[in-house]
Amino acid sequence: MRRRQSVPTRLGWTAVRAAIKFSDWARRAAPVLLLIAALFAGTAAWLTWSASAHVWERKSWNRLFGGSARPSARDASATIARPEDSASGGTYTIIDISGAGTSAGTGTLAGGIDAAGDVAGVYLDSNEAAHSFLRTADGTVTPINAPLAGTGATQGTFALNIDPTGSYVTGMYADSSNVYHGFLFQTANDTLTTIDVSGAGTTGHRGTIALGVNSAGTVVGTYITGSYTDGTSYYYGFAQTLDGTVTTIEAPDAGTGNKDGTVAMGINASGEITGLFFATKQVPFGFVRDTAGTLTEFGVDCQGTSVTADCYATVPASIDAAGDVTGTARSGLTASSVSHGFVRTADGTITTFDPTGSVAGSGEISGTLPLGIDPGGNYITGTYSDSSGLQHGFVRSTGDGTITSFDAPAATTTVTSVVAGTGGFTVNASGEIAGTYSDANSIFHGFVFTPTATAPAATPTFSPAAGTYTSAQTVAISDATAGATIYYTTDGSTPTTSSPQYTGPISVSATETIEAIATASGYSSSAVASATYTISLPATAAPTFSPAAGTYSSAQTVTISDATSGSTIYYTTNGNTPTTGSTVYSSPLTVSSSETVEAIAAATGYSNSAVAAAAYTISIPGFGAPSGTQPGSISIEPGATTGNTVTISVVGTNGFSGTVDLACSIAPVAAKDPATCALSPPSVTLSGATVETSTLTVSTTGASSAVIRPQWRSLGGTALAVILMFAFPRRRRNWLAMLILLAIGASIGIAGCGGNSSNSSGNSGTTSGTYTITVTGTSGSTSATVATVTLTVK
Repeated sequence: MRRRQSVPTRLGWTAVRAAIKFSDWARRAAPVLLLIAALFAGTAAWLTWSASAHVWERKSWNRLFGGSARPSARDASATIARPEDSASGGTYTIIDISGAGTSAGTGTLAGGIDAAGDVAGVYLDSNEAAHSFLRTADGTVTPINAPLAGTGATQGTFALNIDPTGSYVTGMYADSSNVYHGFLFQTANDTLTTIDVSGAGTTGHRGTIALGVNSAGTVVGTYITGSYTDGTSYYYGFAQTLDGTVTTIEAPDAGTGNKDGTVAMGINASGEITGLFFATKQVPFGFVRDTAGTLTEFGVDCQGTSVTADCYATVPASIDAAGDVTGTARSGLTASSVSHGFVRTADGTITTFDPTGSVAGSGEISGTLPLGIDPGGNYITGTYSDSSGLQHGFVRSTGDGTITSFDAPAATTTVTSVVAGTGGFTVNASGEIAGTYSDANSIFHGFVFTPTATAPAATPTFSPAAGTYTSAQTVAISDATAGATIYYTTDGSTPTTSSPQYTGPISVSATETIEAIATASGYSSSAVASATYTISLPATAAPTFSPAAGTYSSAQTVTISDATSGSTIYYTTNGNTPTTGSTVYSSPLTVSSSETVEAIAAATGYSNSAVAAAAYTISIPGFGAPSGTQPGSISIEPGATTGNTVTISVVGTNGFSGTVDLACSIAPVAAKDPATCALSPPSVTLSGATVETSTLTVSTTGASSAVIRPQWRSLGGTALAVILMFAFPRRRRNWLAMLILLAIGASIGIAGCGGNSSNSSGNSGTTSGTYTITVTGTSGSTSATVATVTLTVK
């Protein structure tokens, strides 16, 4: 068991204290800041975790929310009166999620709210494990639980933020090993994606924490390196886009020691990011990072980033669409110092503020803690403590600085625990506030508070008025309420403070509807104004074609023209209707085959012309085989004189008349004795649709027999030997006959020396195979293939 610690440390949640070391004042505020704020909307509270995190024991809960173990400073319960500027009235919708615990320190916490009044939050079950939810304005509840979230105390899923459109919920979950993982939940398909930034620690109380998200699905937060025990942890801010691309964010003047670094807290619709960094002595300073990546550091009542004993510690919490930042600052670094709210406008002007009754009391929130600013920058909400330590919600109008406090009807008025009272966490463009209160038993309940309606801003007006016009219009929008800001849409959607802000006249060149609302400090949003402009411009003249559409016996050169001065012609030839994205006409078109040319014309100050079309049928006289007629094929043996003919038919097309000379060719050329072809008659005379014929004859070479010869080469020598051995004349009178015989034998032997074969080489005829015979016709400059015949030589 660890030794007993100082009161601020003893009072802190260990889940809270597991991440970020602030200073003594921050550690003192840790329990409230996590429980009442940091679970929602990426507030400053999330970042007041102590570096001295320990296992979250049940006695920590008892000390926080009542029971015998709570500090004596909390034992003296007292009923107190509301502060002077307390609630001016409004409607509360209480949110208690089924499954939430019913003992001290458990219950439902509602914190993030979108433009439609949907709420994201957390409930703590009877085991003190966290579960997240999304509750739509009609009361429908969707659970959000990371599959790998732990189920023990201090573990589970923590929804921390919802974007103004209600498309995304972000936060973190702690797994069974107390490692942190960010997540992004897409409400359209109830899909939860884990975010683990590369380099984040993977041991207990280290990892990735997602704190803010905008309507593009870009998530910002921090990831913690190192481990809980090695003394080398560091904080890096990050931004991750919807496609998974991660950008690391580091303030130039962030410290380099253990638990120093940078934390990204919130992001607006355009991608501007606010957050804090820890400088020397681990005192926090704020920053704003623009869309180009330029980071501007700031401190309340501090010069640059220097740290002095009386310097405010600055913790930004939320950023609006214009780049204005709200948060809290501590008026010194001592335990008796008080927290103040601040708002920093986009131009760098810083204003501090406190509700009446916000003082350095005995509570863990000592002073004022602003937590949320609406996207339009009209409202700031948060919580503050009075002298007894009780918390109260407040809303500040940024226009005139008016602050109104509020308390949930069933909120405790007795300080029975560290967390006691009412807190506002986030506010939407309509002024609806999401928050949490603790009751007399220190059980949490979420709520949506809708303040009593104030007078709406004047409805915007349009000039010129809605109507039908014959030319493009420049529309100005104005509003009668002083200081009003106008928001508008042209896409049919209802405007909100997240819509484009009107800054100058709008050009309307085609029929469209403009809708607008106005907001102003001290007023509720105006009614929606709508103006439909029907732009009925004179039409550009339809294009004309030359020559006109029709049937032609030769290719045509087509010119397109238009009677409207300065017009541009667009055309197609593929059957598609032309648009201003089609090919621009710049020179005459060559139409060599039948096709349809379509065209439109466009000109400044005119509507687009009607579509003009011209169909050109190109019918060039010619000749060829009659439709449906195919010549036969020829299959013969080499030298065959029958079956080697086929009839070729020829007919004129498109009115052709005249003599056509016929020719044929055979391919490929045979290796031996190539076949030849001839046509009879070699020409035909065509007139109209009469079919004329010619006979194609193929000639091939047949195989020839081999010449047989005796083998005498060795016979000559043998015969001579026989004669010499057995027929030598014994008488002189026979010598003459013998000489004659020898001469004949020698002649025979010599003749036999000519070769080894008994046959001379023969002729095998035309090489067998498959050939193609092409028959072409020629008449003057016109030439065409009239037939193709397959020849097979066996």
